[in-house]
Amino acid sequence: MPMPPLIDLLPPGQGGDLTERVGSTGPGEFMISVKDAHVTELYRIDWDLRYAAALTMLGFSTVEGGSSLHREPPMRHPYWEWLHCTAIRGKGKQFKGIHATSLPDQPYYADYTYCELEATFEPLRYSALTDDEVTNEDERYLYVEAVPELEILHLKQGSLVFLEGPQSLDTKARMAPGEFVLRTPKMAFRVTWFQVPANWIEGPDGDFPLIQLKLGKVNDAIWEIGDFSSGTFLHFEKWTALLHSAQLNKYVASIRTGFSTEPEYYYDVTLNILKFDPKNRHSDLHRGHQLAPYRVDNVYYLVARTGLDGSVSTAPQKFIYEEVSFDDMFDMAT
Repeated sequence: MPMPPLIDLLPPGQGGDLTERVGSTGPGEFMISVKDAHVTELYRIDWDLRYAAALTMLGFSTVEGGSSLHREPPMRHPYWEWLHCTAIRGKGKQFKGIHATSLPDQPYYADYTYCELEATFEPLRYSALTDDEVTNEDERYLYVEAVPELEILHLKQGSLVFLEGPQSLDTKARMAPGEFVLRTPKMAFRVTWFQVPANWIEGPDGDFPLIQLKLGKVNDAIWEIGDFSSGTFLHFEKWTALLHSAQLNKYVASIRTGFSTEPEYYYDVTLNILKFDPKNRHSDLHRGHQLAPYRVDNVYYLVARTGLDGSVSTAPQKFIYEEVSFDDMFDMAT
């Protein structure tokens, strides 16, 4: 199947009414394997449009209106449509003179008639969707890995008190008063959110409030993230998701929506979420990380923490983990 001869080059807002188009000038090359793909195409564009071409081919993410995240996904390959442009290499052709600059140490640069662009297309680990294709930000630029882990809960003081249990036993029978270690296998999901603008995720003080306030806590209601079609969908019943930790990789944006000399930054954000919903639970009324196994029947029941006086409280702050809303995890920090 031959490559379409023309593609739209300039996105809306980049160049006004300019409708310059670009055509293929050379045969493409490709390498496809079981685990990887690498395809190159050669384009010819007007030299003055090389910046707009970079924006269109590589895509970008920016905060618009102080409240919405606008993403222009990288260009798709016209034939291998699941591949996106990940890099470009340009070369000026037909020298036509020099162009003055405002830089004292480099007052001129070469000007050319047109530019040959070699575009590299590769598979992305996330679904690069446009603003119109999503309802929430967690539906795109998301990648999920599942890793089994072992959670170790070490209580040095107090005890766990069962708030429910076998009918033959006292439902408030104390479990292991004093020092206690509970080891529980749980499933860890590493959810990576790519190319997030710094001014979307950073708070006014340079912190990350929407993430920090949830660390070490569980979801207070049903929480769903991701997208079915991209294979990243995750469903968590109440108390079954625990934000264990987070890593934020900050890097300089190589392509920008303006010619500012100040650096612009992106983050790749990885959330480490522990999911726990034991099959051998007492009932569906209580689920997740707030449960512990009773030593007699090894069934998981709802438990609470107590003081040294042995008092029992069912208030949320007395459960093993504090519960908070996770619904705003991918919203703009304020």
